[in-house]
Amino acid sequence: MIIEGSRAVDAKLIECIGRLVIKDPATHSYLMYDLIYEPRNSEAVLIVESDEIVGYALLWRGRGACALHLWGSLPEEVARDFMDRASRASASVKYVHVHSPWLEDLATQLARELLGGCSVEKFIDMIVDRRNFKLLNRSVDAELRELDPDRDAEALAKLWASRGTRASFSVDEVRRVLENVLYVGAFIDNKLVSTAAAIVRLRDAWIVADVYTDPRYRGRGLGTAVTSYITSRGLEAGVKKIALHVHESNEVAKRIYLKLGYREVAKKTWIVCKPYAER
Repeated sequence: MIIEGSRAVDAKLIECIGRLVIKDPATHSYLMYDLIYEPRNSEAVLIVESDEIVGYALLWRGRGACALHLWGSLPEEVARDFMDRASRASASVKYVHVHSPWLEDLATQLARELLGGCSVEKFIDMIVDRRNFKLLNRSVDAELRELDPDRDAEALAKLWASRGTRASFSVDEVRRVLENVLYVGAFIDNKLVSTAAAIVRLRDAWIVADVYTDPRYRGRGLGTAVTSYITSRGLEAGVKKIALHVHESNEVAKRIYLKLGYREVAKKTWIVCKPYAER
């Protein structure tokens, strides 16, 4: 059975998605979050057999970016249809997250045909739970706190602009982001220099992303501090597992996450369509 659209997702299907999230939060948390909290920006087709979801395509459209997730037993025509939808999205950067190895060749072929200008990269999924988390209380010469939409939107907009790797955001747009996404920041001399965000927050799983430190302030433990802070925040709130993704070549970040207790659970293909390459 093929189910299309967030409106067709009922309580029974939410339970099915919930089981997938518990089993593999790094893969399936996006499906749950986007269908519940981002229905206007999301499209999905779910393949259901014997009351279980066995495959899906999920397309999320955001400000300046879109992300396509392909997983499981997915018919080629569905993958092509959703890749075509992604090609028509007005986004500066487009990501195709290939969650199943047997879909890699198909997704790569379709992306090159329909999206163009793509690079095929490898990212590692990492997960931590309360039992394995190691809170690093290393003293840093910075103020660590959660970002406030009114107080900190301008500072975050400036930090994003300084990176030069993402679409530009106005202060008002950043304020709206902070109203929905939990960000933790490190401040030195009242300047925001490092961040980490929980871009997906569900009852049982969070996904941490946008871990970034201004290059002028690296080597001070700030990336470790903000990642430790936001991970602790989620686990203290009762979240069962917290996931993140890291590029396979980013050895510094991997060492940080391993010290915090994160473990590698999968290596996946991401197809990134430039000019920008971040989400």
